[in-house]
Amino acid sequence: MPHEGRHALALDQLRERKIGRRATRALAIIDDTVYAEGDFTSIAGAPRERMAALDARSGAITAWNPAANDRVSALLATPASLVTAGSFTSLGGTSQRGLGIFPRDVATVR
Repeated sequence: MPHEGRHALALDQLRERKIGRRATRALAIIDDTVYAEGDFTSIAGAPRERMAALDARSGAITAWNPAANDRVSALLATPASLVTAGSFTSLGGTSQRGLGIFPRDVATVR
């Protein structure tokens, strides 16, 4: 069953296909961006280690690429940030042990 609304295209793309031969496990939505986590290493041919972001209206992959070095098991969208948790020790080349907090503009991890 297709989704409706402004996030429909990105959600349907994630629901109907496995990414990089692996399934997406969690989604978080902030404004017009859908964030996904799973066991994938690429999405539509673009390298994305376990986390990716898609434009909710077009379904296009964004430039955001935090490259988690191990499993991400949770995503949470808050009013101020995107929070990730898992068994990773690095996000975006920065040492992060199991918890990553991306400011709402998600340009950097802190």
